[in-house]
Amino acid sequence: MNSYFIHFPGYFMILLVAYLNNAVVDAIAVGDDVCMTGYIMDIFCIELGVLLDNRQITTLEGPENHSFHCLLDVPVCYNSGFMVLGEKDSKTSLHCLGPRLEESDVVIDVGRAAGSSAKSTT
Repeated sequence: MNSYFIHFPGYFMILLVAYLNNAVVDAIAVGDDVCMTGYIMDIFCIELGVLLDNRQITTLEGPENHSFHCLLDVPVCYNSGFMVLGEKDSKTSLHCLGPRLEESDVVIDVGRAAGSSAKSTT
């Protein structure tokens, strides 16, 4: 299945983890830029609780099964906005919710540029 996963070089992640281990939590404020990796998920599917295009999958349990089609072609999904999902909680097997992405157009443009226009925008 298609999914969109942000990939950062390993050395960058090591530097980020080292920085975050030394950072004071109080130093992060609303409006600050943050950096994280995770699955991109539309807010409609998060609130629905299951993937719109694969209703057997719990949204926060199987985001890797979310399709580009749902993210980029279905208006109710792409118009709802996007979030980055955090790590999977070992107790619940669900991914944590991460930050909401302010610029949905960037996600849509990058996703559509990576897709095929043979049958759809993805």
